[in-house]
Amino acid sequence: MATRRGSVPEVVVEGVTGFACDTRETMVEALGRVDALDPRAIRTHAERRFTPERMVDDYLDAYALAVGDIDQPVALTVDERPRGPTAPRPLRAREARSAG
Repeated sequence: MATRRGSVPEVVVEGVTGFACDTRETMVEALGRVDALDPRAIRTHAERRFTPERMVDDYLDAYALAVGDIDQPVALTVDERPRGPTAPRPLRAREARSAG
C-alpha cells in the first residue's frame, strides 16, 4: 500500500501486489483489503519483474533509446513475456541491433 507517486504505478499491480492510493480515505479502505492479497502472487510477480537480468536488460533498452540506438524498447511487459524456466527470452537492444 502506497501513495500513487513516483514509481508506485509502475511497480504496484492494483489488487495483486498491493494498492496505490490517492487519499487517506482510500488508504484506510485499502488497509481493510490487505489480507486478500496472495503472498505467492506477490512473490511470483517480483521474481518475474525484478530479476537482476531483467532490470539490466531494461536499463540497456532505456539507454539505447536515450542515445538513439533503437526507435522503441525491445523489452516486453511482464504480461507479454513467456512463462516458465525454459521460455525463450526476448531479444534485447544489443541483440536486436546485431541480428538486424
